[in-house]
Amino acid sequence: MTYLFTLLLTFASADTAAHADAIAHQNGPNQDDQVYLYDDETSSYVEYPRTQTVADSLLDVATRERSRNSGVSFNAARQALSVSKDIDYTEGIARAHNLIGIKYLDFGDHELAHRHYLQALSVENARNNSEGIARLLNNIAQIYVEQENYSEGSSYLRASMKKWKELGDDRRLLATTNNLGIIHRREKRYKKALDLFWDVANRSLEPEEPDSLMYTVAMLNIGTTYKDKESFRRASIHLHAARSYFERHSYTAHRVYADIVLGELYRDLGEYGKALEYSSHALKAARKEQFRERTKEALLLESEIYEKQGKQGLAFARFKRYHEVSDSLQNMQRGERIKELQARFDAEKKDREIDLLNKEAALQEAKIVQHDQLESFLIFSVLLLLTIVGLLIRANHQRRKNNQKLREGRLEIGKQNRELSKLNREKDEFMSIAAHDLRNPLSSINMAVDLINGVPDIDKETLREYTGIIKISSDRMRNLINSVLHIHSMDGQSADDKVKTLDANRIVDEAVHNFLKPAERKQITLQKNLTSAKTTFLGDSDNVLRIFENLISNAIKYSPPETTVTISTRAAGDKVRVAIADQGPGIPEEDQQKLFCKFARLSNKPTGNESSTGLGLYIVKKITEAMGGRVWCESEPGVGSTFYVELPVPKAHKKAAPHKPSTGGRRAGVK
Repeated sequence: MTYLFTLLLTFASADTAAHADAIAHQNGPNQDDQVYLYDDETSSYVEYPRTQTVADSLLDVATRERSRNSGVSFNAARQALSVSKDIDYTEGIARAHNLIGIKYLDFGDHELAHRHYLQALSVENARNNSEGIARLLNNIAQIYVEQENYSEGSSYLRASMKKWKELGDDRRLLATTNNLGIIHRREKRYKKALDLFWDVANRSLEPEEPDSLMYTVAMLNIGTTYKDKESFRRASIHLHAARSYFERHSYTAHRVYADIVLGELYRDLGEYGKALEYSSHALKAARKEQFRERTKEALLLESEIYEKQGKQGLAFARFKRYHEVSDSLQNMQRGERIKELQARFDAEKKDREIDLLNKEAALQEAKIVQHDQLESFLIFSVLLLLTIVGLLIRANHQRRKNNQKLREGRLEIGKQNRELSKLNREKDEFMSIAAHDLRNPLSSINMAVDLINGVPDIDKETLREYTGIIKISSDRMRNLINSVLHIHSMDGQSADDKVKTLDANRIVDEAVHNFLKPAERKQITLQKNLTSAKTTFLGDSDNVLRIFENLISNAIKYSPPETTVTISTRAAGDKVRVAIADQGPGIPEEDQQKLFCKFARLSNKPTGNESSTGLGLYIVKKITEAMGGRVWCESEPGVGSTFYVELPVPKAHKKAAPHKPSTGGRRAGVK
């Protein structure tokens, strides 16, 4: 028994969203009901037209309902295929074949699933659509896994993973990695399987908006693997957490699988009452959704449970029904169902062709009537135009006078609009921060709390995993809020506030001292090369300290362990120059253009999984320029980066004795 992550095509648009809930009369994969769309203007259902918008609407419904309502999903995909073929919509044809193949795999019909996948793959190859090809390679692999042909399944999965890597699609790469882990579990290579599942779980939480469904599917597979290893307590924790999530979010297909695994778990523990409870839930839902493979698995599980209880009559009845479902599946896979469906599709196609001919005849007649109406309209329009020209000449003089008044009014309105736009941008900026950067860590915290609340008798190790997620997310929120508050405090502060003569060497000493511990944790040496020349300049001591701390923090954050970060000072004419150099990977040229932008997201990642708000360098630039200085970066990929800060010296100052920097003995990672 296996649960693989199927990759779907999902395209959303305003038009398709309007039709998403409009599919009526969908009762199951064997029904032949007509499909209608809801018309808001007439408040009634009308027969759908053959357009790309309708095809996309039907495909969106099929995608959305895939794990919730098999009947709606299957019929919507079939109707989408019919519409797409009528209008030669190749993208819709590929998507529809893929969705129909997915549903046939859910129904247990491997032959028809494989046939539809191959038809979709043929279309995607003709379109040279790498994304569609990668998705179908993954889905075809599932058929081989279900048939226990793990070698062939692994081959298709690795080809799919290669495509996703080339496309840079991390989410779908995770789904394919999850499926590869299932093959390892089926082959009893449990350690390798668990490594892959935990990797999927952890990486699904890394994006700014965590993938909750992917994380929970990984938890489900982790629980299943622990069950197979007979580590029943750990299995129970993960399986119950996953099932709770699927039930809350109405993911029927996922929940059916979780119920079957929980039934097997309690059967193995000898708790037959609980085992029957979960197997009964699975059987009822699988029958309703026509998941034949799941129905077969649930029947076999109940037969085994009744046999363990000594209820031979009930065990035999379930086993007999199990064989009936198995025989039905084998008949479908031998192709008998294919002929029936093909005959139905051929008949429907002929009906559509007749309907299309009737509509074309009506359209020609309507065009003749429209031509006569257009001719009359043109004569009337010419007469009306002559009248309008006379009125326009008469009104022209008055309009000129009014235009002058309007220009004066526009100038005043423009001035007011510029002020309002400035305030509106500031408001939008704050709202975008709250919606974009605070929502994501809050989502992670909420998900972790849900998982904790959904797990009875949670152990300390699992609790530590979930609270670790909460700690990381709360730290991200705190850092972002502190940075935003600092920016707004700078906006409300005069450039001359707290400005005085400062010593660059002294502030560098203080900044370096503040980062001894973070550097020591990453085995990074902080080396100071402070000039003996006079390094006084004009500035605000708190803000200048923040500049140096931000730059030193970034150098530590992006440097690999056992490297050196060098902080130097020197006089440069009428400026004092401070340089912070690291031995990190360097910054690509395309990233250097957006280094000092607000909320910039660069390709380099912190070497120790540290968090980043994207505001640090923006704050550095804003403070530096407010003090009349400048900041820039020079970087060579593979060698490292150096950030320079130049701050103005006082226009006149007395010659003073050279400053003696503290470059003495080595102290806690500082040279």
